[in-house]
Amino acid sequence: MPKNMAKQKHTQQSKPSARHSAKQPTKKKAAKQYTITGINPIVTLLESNPEKVLSVIVSDTEQKSQRLQHALILIQRHGIALQTIPSENFKDKFQGVSQGIAAEVLIPKARTAEAFQKWLKNDVPENCLLLILDQIQDPHNLGAILRTADATGVDAVITSDKNTAPLNATVSKVASGGAESVPLFRVANLSRAIEQIKQAGIWLIGTTDHTEETIYSSQFSGSLALVMGSEGTGMRRLTEEACDYLVKIPMNGVVNSLNVSVATGVCLYEISRQTGRIHG
Repeated sequence: MPKNMAKQKHTQQSKPSARHSAKQPTKKKAAKQYTITGINPIVTLLESNPEKVLSVIVSDTEQKSQRLQHALILIQRHGIALQTIPSENFKDKFQGVSQGIAAEVLIPKARTAEAFQKWLKNDVPENCLLLILDQIQDPHNLGAILRTADATGVDAVITSDKNTAPLNATVSKVASGGAESVPLFRVANLSRAIEQIKQAGIWLIGTTDHTEETIYSSQFSGSLALVMGSEGTGMRRLTEEACDYLVKIPMNGVVNSLNVSVATGVCLYEISRQTGRIHG
């Protein structure tokens, strides 16, 4: 439970017709997939979720390079299809910085509000750390946040399913494995989810300029949920009012705010340091 903070809130279908009555065969939807390039994101995925990697393509000039050997070992270990193509073809097919390797991977799926309720009731760990995102709309920011969430031991991320970046190829690539490793729940009613979190005994820490208490002068312990607002406008009024405590990041320069993914990283690392999730 956080202490010494500026603001504390009191807790507390119709029948089918005959012509359609017979069971019709249904088409199985193809799983969404996308391409990622670069050694680090591909190796991270091979190490954490190899079942998400469908196939890998490497440039013939890079296949024997030392920097690709660990990736190639993992590819062989997990029996993943590997194709080698001429360097010129590889460069034409994969623009930009690719480091001579590309992979076709499955896009991770966000979990539903129903799954979140079940997780909160049965599977939420003791002294948990949750991250609530109030309408983060830039997929690059969402990806960077998920990467930091993985690094700092966040147990789950909760977002609204409206006015929020989808969990797509850009998010997954920027997250470098974080989109696959950290459970992400998308809920229709974020306010209701916040109330359920509070009822579970988890303290909500909101980030805002409307307080004098800083992230560094606060003391954190127990089960916590950090709330981050959207780019530009921050938390919505009702979200801010639902928080138990409010904190801010001190700013000493001429700029008055940080990018939301950077601010999330600052807050998560300080909370994780105080609660013993990371050491050093």
